[in-house]
Amino acid sequence: MVLRVVDRTKYVGGRSWPGWVEADSGSALEAETRAEFAERSVQKLQKEVDRLEDELVAEKEKCKALTEEMESTLQDIQSM
Repeated sequence: MVLRVVDRTKYVGGRSWPGWVEADSGSALEAETRAEFAERSVQKLQKEVDRLEDELVAEKEKCKALTEEMESTLQDIQSM
C-alpha cells in the first residue's frame, strides 16, 4: 500500500495521520526483521558454499592423485 501525505489533518489512504505513522513504523520493523533474517540466511549459505568449495578442492586433489597413479600403472604395464 502506498500512502501519500497531503495534509496532516486529513485522512491519508483511509487512515488518519497518527494511524499512518503507526503503520509505517510497523512495516519498518517488519522490514528490519526480514533484513536480519535474510542476513543470517546469507551467512549460513555462504558457510555452506565455503564448505562445498573446500570439498570440491579435496575431491579434485584425489582425482589428480588417482590419475597420476593410473598413468604410472599404465607405464609399468607397457614396460613389461
